[in-house]
Amino acid sequence: VINDTPEGRSATLRWEAGDDSGETELTVDGTGRWRGTLDLPASPDEVTLRVETGAGAVENRYEF
Repeated sequence: VINDTPEGRSATLRWEAGDDSGETELTVDGTGRWRGTLDLPASPDEVTLRVETGAGAVENRYEF
């Protein structure tokens, strides 16, 4: 997750993969990036990632 603003941000990263889902709280420094891992189920057909902050949200869907 990349923060392209000069101010640090707290965010919630939500994921869905099949019938499973979860979330992780994260903090990204200004103009920084967060790198981490998620425990997803093995071999999902599709994964959706959604990052939410107080200012908005963005969602990406990946099909395998």
